[in-house]
Amino acid sequence: MQMDAKMDADIIIVGAGFSGAVSAYNLTKQGIKTIVIDRSDVYPNAFRAEKIEPSQADALRRLSMLKFRLPSALPLGETINYRDGIISRFDTVEQYGINYSDTVNNFRKQLQPDTEFICARVTDLKLSADLQTVFIEDRELKCRLVILATGGKDTLLKKVGISRRKHPSLASLNLAFNLAPTNDCDFKFNGFNYFLTDTDHGIDYITIFKIGETMRANLFTQWNSKLERIKAFKKSPQDEMNRYFPDLPEHIGDFTITSKVQVFLTQFYRLHNLDKPGIIVIGDDYQSVSPATGSGLDKVLTDVERLCLHHVPKWLKTNGMDSSKIGEYYRDKLKQHCDDDSLEKWISYRDNHRGFLGRQASKLEIRINKYLDLW
Repeated sequence: MQMDAKMDADIIIVGAGFSGAVSAYNLTKQGIKTIVIDRSDVYPNAFRAEKIEPSQADALRRLSMLKFRLPSALPLGETINYRDGIISRFDTVEQYGINYSDTVNNFRKQLQPDTEFICARVTDLKLSADLQTVFIEDRELKCRLVILATGGKDTLLKKVGISRRKHPSLASLNLAFNLAPTNDCDFKFNGFNYFLTDTDHGIDYITIFKIGETMRANLFTQWNSKLERIKAFKKSPQDEMNRYFPDLPEHIGDFTITSKVQVFLTQFYRLHNLDKPGIIVIGDDYQSVSPATGSGLDKVLTDVERLCLHHVPKWLKTNGMDSSKIGEYYRDKLKQHCDDDSLEKWISYRDNHRGFLGRQASKLEIRINKYLDLW
C-alpha cells in the first residue's frame, strides 16, 4: 500500500539507540519510508551491553547488521571459566566484545542517506487508528506507526497512557572498568569468567574480555544501590577486587585497574495498558533486563526482528493501525518467550543468593504474579 500524501513517513522511530537504529535500517531496506528522531546527533558514552553473544550475532546477521560492528570487535574465541576451583575452556565461536556507544554510532552511520534523521526532542504524541502525530520542538510530523525506542525513558509513555509496572525486589547492580597487566606482557587470554562459590557477597560473577586492545571487566552483583560497598569499590577498586577475588592474579596475572568504575543499576519492569493504536514499544522501553543474564540484546533483537521483518510489512498492506494490529505484536509467541526467558534468568540469579526459605518464597511470588498477570 502506498504512503498517504499527507504523511511524512510510514514509520517514525523515536530513539536511535541500538534497537532504534537496527529497526530503521531494516525498515528502510524494505522500502518503507522511515524517519528517526533522537535528541543527540551522536550517541553518548554509556555503560550498556558490552558483549555480542553467539545467538545475538546470528540475529544481527539475519538483520543485515553484523557486518557493521566496529572492526575492533573481533571474535573472543577461546574463553576460560573458573568455578569451584575448576578451570574449563570453551570456544565461544562468535562472541564479541564491543563498545556499546561506538557500535550504536556505527549503526547510525549506515542509515544515511536513505533514512531521514532528525535531531530533536519529541514533546508529545497524538495517536489514532489511522494517523499518528509526533510533535517536536518546531513542527509536527505525521505517520502510520510510531515505534518507541528511547532506552527506558517513560515521559512519552505517560503521555499516551501506557504504564510501567516495577518490581523493586528484582534488581541488579553492575560495575565496569578497564584492566592492564602490571608487567610488560599482554594478558594470555581474550575472555575469562570467574564465578564466586560464596554467594554471601551478593556477587554473581565477573567477566573479563577484550574490546579491541582494551581489557574490560564487567562485575555483576545483586547489590542494593545504597550499599556502602559500592562507594568503596568506586573509591578503591583495586583494594575491593583483592577483597572479593584474592586469587584472581593467580589465573590472569597481576593487573592494575586503569579507568574509573562505571555503575549501572537495573530494576525489573514491564509495560501495561498497551492497547493503544498506532504505537509500538520495543527493547528496554518495554521490559528491563539484568545484564548478568547476557540476554539483553537477545530480547532487543527479537523485538526488532519480529516487528520489522514480520509484523510491520504485513500491517502496511492494509489500511489503519488500530489496537488489534498492535496487539498481534505483543502476543507474538517468539517475543513473549524471549521476554519470559529473560525474566526467569534474572529471578534465577537473584535466588542464587537466597536460602531455602527465600527460594520457596520466590517460587510462590512467581506463581502469584503470573496468575494475577502482575509481571
